[in-house]
Amino acid sequence: MLKKYFAIPENILPHSPEYSKYQYIYGFSLLFELVMFYFTFHNFFVTQMYNLAVLDAVSFFMMIGILLDLKRRDNIVHTSYAVVFLIFILILTVDVFSLKENYSFLWNFFLPMTAFYLLGSKKGSIITLFFYSFFFYYVLSIIDEYITQHAAANIIMSYLIFSAVLYTYESSREKSYRTLDELLSNEKNVSTQLKKLSTRDKLTNIYNRVKLDEYLEMIYNRALRYKEEFSIMIVDIDHFKNVNDSYGHLVGDEILIKFTTCIQKHIRSSDIFGRWGGEEFMLILPNTSCAEAHTLAEHIRASIEKCNFEYKFSNSASFGIATFTDEESEAELIEIADKALYIAKDSGRNCVKSKRDLISSTKDFK
Repeated sequence: MLKKYFAIPENILPHSPEYSKYQYIYGFSLLFELVMFYFTFHNFFVTQMYNLAVLDAVSFFMMIGILLDLKRRDNIVHTSYAVVFLIFILILTVDVFSLKENYSFLWNFFLPMTAFYLLGSKKGSIITLFFYSFFFYYVLSIIDEYITQHAAANIIMSYLIFSAVLYTYESSREKSYRTLDELLSNEKNVSTQLKKLSTRDKLTNIYNRVKLDEYLEMIYNRALRYKEEFSIMIVDIDHFKNVNDSYGHLVGDEILIKFTTCIQKHIRSSDIFGRWGGEEFMLILPNTSCAEAHTLAEHIRASIEKCNFEYKFSNSASFGIATFTDEESEAELIEIADKALYIAKDSGRNCVKSKRDLISSTKDFK
């Protein structure tokens, strides 16, 4: 029951500052409620200090209200301030009501502990110093009446040293969290880069063949299940070998990048574009018929002819198209597009061919 009620939200990561604050507030509140419950009855029936009994009872119900608000809003920052404020008022009031009882000073240690842990080193210091400014005033006001000057000096020094230790500890803890955040952030960046490298072509920054295979399988299975239509297109740069032979591979890389950019201008956000290998590229076109794919290929082909590649070469590409008809496997679909591409090459290049061109050709087709 308690575990369910005091559950930490799933979006709060373990080993984070917020997670530790939840743990502290839940643990402290349980102890706090038990203590307030005891002192409410003790002060009312035993010591007959009715003012303190009422204060303890009010504090008991205020803590319940703070916990209910935390459960409703999941605002750990708001709750941290509320808890510190409650302890601030409670302990300061107890000090005023119990000046002649030296043991009451022992409860003051809970304020700096809670303030530093929940609010951090800077805000915790401000709250603690503000609290001590009141508390030390009361301590100095009862010298010779309830405590000696030597005792007052020891009380003040012990609290200051204790707070300095808490400040050092909290500063070190905050630094550890910042270091951990930096490490996790760096790890996330490295993971993102590795993921990108595993799915993207290093040169053109479009999908690589591994990712194309993954998308093709996904779209093929979806089309098979929902009877949807899609097409694939294999694009090959004409006479690309001559570019490498004439200008070198660096120039060839520049042309591949510019060629990629040229194609990207004409495709939809839903289309999947990647490097199939070498100077070959693939487009996976969801919800696209053969005629629509053919039209797109012609637009791309015409655009490539007009593109300024800065180096003299064919300025053209050949296209092979295959469209899913619920009869071919993934491998057969790729084979159809590949054979259509070779017909385009045999037809003089710089043209678009598809399955209907295979049927009408003299080449074998399965």
